[in-house]
Amino acid sequence: FKVRFSSSWNQWHESYILDNTKYQRAWSAGNNGAGQWIQVESSKPKRWTSVVTQGRGDPSFPQWIETFHVLSSMDGEIWEYVDKGITFTGNYNANTKIKNTFDKPVYAKIIRILPLEYYGHKSLRFDVLYTD
Repeated sequence: FKVRFSSSWNQWHESYILDNTKYQRAWSAGNNGAGQWIQVESSKPKRWTSVVTQGRGDPSFPQWIETFHVLSSMDGEIWEYVDKGITFTGNYNANTKIKNTFDKPVYAKIIRILPLEYYGHKSLRFDVLYTD
Protein backbone atom coordinates (compact mmCIF):
# COMPACT_ATOMS: atom_id res chain seq x y z
CA PHE A 1 0.00 0.00 0.00
CA LYS A 2 1.06 3.56 -0.61
CA VAL A 3 0.66 6.25 2.06
CA ARG A 4 0.36 9.92 1.15
CA PHE A 5 -0.33 13.03 3.19
CA SER A 6 -1.28 16.65 2.65
CA SER A 7 1.95 17.89 4.23
CA SER A 8 4.52 16.99 6.86
CA TRP A 9 6.48 19.02 9.38
CA ASN A 10 9.64 17.80 7.64
CA GLN A 11 11.11 14.52 6.35
CA TRP A 12 11.64 13.26 9.91
CA HIS A 13 7.91 13.53 10.66
CA GLU A 14 6.61 11.02 8.11
CA SER A 15 6.75 7.80 10.14
CA TYR A 16 3.10 6.76 10.45
CA ILE A 17 3.54 3.08 11.45
CA LEU A 18 1.84 1.91 14.66
CA ASP A 19 4.22 1.33 17.58
CA ASN A 20 7.08 3.02 15.72
CA THR A 21 9.71 4.20 18.18
CA LYS A 22 12.29 5.55 15.72
CA TYR A 23 12.84 9.08 14.44
CA GLN A 24 10.07 11.50 15.39
CA ARG A 25 7.71 8.55 15.90
CA ALA A 26 4.69 9.76 13.88
CA TRP A 27 3.37 11.61 10.88
CA SER A 28 3.06 15.26 11.87
CA ALA A 29 1.18 17.65 9.60
CA GLY A 30 3.08 20.64 8.24
CA ASN A 31 0.63 22.87 10.10
CA ASN A 32 -2.52 22.57 12.20
CA GLY A 33 -4.79 24.27 9.69
CA ALA A 34 -7.95 22.75 8.26
CA GLY A 35 -7.56 20.34 5.37
CA GLN A 36 -4.61 18.32 6.65
CA TRP A 37 -4.92 14.57 5.92
CA ILE A 38 -3.14 11.25 5.62
CA GLN A 39 -4.33 8.39 3.42
CA VAL A 40 -3.62 4.82 2.42
CA GLU A 41 -4.01 3.76 -1.21
CA SER A 42 -4.45 0.32 -2.73
CA SER A 43 -4.01 -0.48 -6.43
CA LYS A 44 -7.20 -2.56 -6.26
CA PRO A 45 -10.39 -1.89 -4.29
CA LYS A 46 -10.56 -3.39 -0.80
CA ARG A 47 -13.31 -3.82 1.76
CA TRP A 48 -11.93 -1.55 4.48
CA THR A 49 -13.35 -2.31 7.92
CA SER A 50 -11.68 -0.05 10.49
CA VAL A 51 -8.93 2.40 11.36
CA VAL A 52 -6.52 2.15 14.26
CA THR A 53 -4.87 5.34 15.50
CA GLN A 54 -2.10 6.11 17.96
CA GLY A 55 -0.51 9.41 18.97
CA ARG A 56 3.06 10.55 18.45
CA GLY A 57 5.43 8.29 20.36
CA ASP A 58 7.98 10.92 21.33
CA PRO A 59 7.62 11.61 25.08
CA SER A 60 9.14 15.08 24.65
CA PHE A 61 6.26 16.12 22.38
CA PRO A 62 2.85 14.79 23.51
CA GLN A 63 0.70 15.01 20.37
CA TRP A 64 -2.34 13.12 19.07
CA ILE A 65 -5.58 13.37 17.12
CA GLU A 66 -8.67 13.55 19.35
CA THR A 67 -11.36 13.46 16.63
CA PHE A 68 -11.37 12.89 12.89
CA HIS A 69 -13.43 12.12 9.81
CA VAL A 70 -12.76 9.23 7.43
CA LEU A 71 -13.33 9.55 3.70
CA SER A 72 -13.17 6.99 0.90
CA SER A 73 -12.55 7.19 -2.82
CA MET A 74 -12.05 5.00 -5.86
CA ASP A 75 -10.10 7.60 -7.85
CA GLY A 76 -8.84 10.34 -5.50
CA GLU A 77 -11.22 12.85 -7.13
CA ILE A 78 -14.65 11.93 -5.79
CA TRP A 79 -14.81 11.46 -2.01
CA GLU A 80 -17.48 10.08 0.29
CA TYR A 81 -17.61 10.37 4.06
CA VAL A 82 -17.48 7.00 5.81
CA ASP A 83 -20.45 6.23 8.07
CA LYS A 84 -22.35 9.30 6.84
CA GLY A 85 -19.68 11.69 8.07
CA ILE A 86 -19.72 10.84 11.76
CA THR A 87 -16.91 12.22 13.85
CA PHE A 88 -14.72 9.36 15.00
CA THR A 89 -13.16 9.48 18.46
CA GLY A 90 -9.39 9.29 18.36
CA ASN A 91 -6.75 9.27 21.01
CA TYR A 92 -6.45 10.70 24.50
CA ASN A 93 -2.72 10.03 24.91
CA ALA A 94 0.33 9.25 22.80
CA ASN A 95 0.57 5.47 23.01
CA THR A 96 -2.85 3.85 23.44
CA LYS A 97 -4.18 2.37 20.19
CA ILE A 98 -7.81 3.22 19.42
CA LYS A 99 -9.72 1.08 16.92
CA ASN A 100 -12.77 2.54 15.14
CA THR A 101 -14.79 -0.03 13.19
CA PHE A 102 -17.00 1.17 10.34
CA ASP A 103 -20.74 0.37 10.39
CA LYS A 104 -20.17 -1.76 7.29
CA PRO A 105 -17.10 -2.45 5.13
CA VAL A 106 -16.20 0.39 2.75
CA TYR A 107 -15.39 -0.70 -0.81
CA ALA A 108 -12.73 1.71 -2.08
CA LYS A 109 -9.14 2.10 -3.23
CA ILE A 110 -8.31 5.02 -0.91
CA ILE A 111 -9.08 5.69 2.75
CA ARG A 112 -8.28 9.17 4.07
CA ILE A 113 -8.11 10.33 7.69
CA LEU A 114 -9.00 13.99 8.14
CA PRO A 115 -7.93 15.17 11.62
CA LEU A 116 -10.25 17.61 13.37
CA GLU A 117 -9.44 18.20 17.06
CA TYR A 118 -5.94 17.49 18.32
CA TYR A 119 -3.68 17.78 21.33
CA GLY A 120 -0.37 19.60 20.85
CA HIS A 121 -0.13 19.14 17.07
CA LYS A 122 -1.83 17.11 14.33
CA SER A 123 0.27 13.96 14.64
CA LEU A 124 -0.56 10.26 14.49
CA ARG A 125 0.47 6.72 13.75
CA PHE A 126 -2.18 4.60 12.09
CA ASP A 127 -3.30 1.54 10.19
CA VAL A 128 -6.41 0.77 8.14
CA LEU A 129 -7.74 -2.77 8.31
CA TYR A 130 -9.55 -4.63 5.53
CA THR A 131 -11.02 -7.98 4.64
CA ASP A 132 -10.74 -9.88 1.36
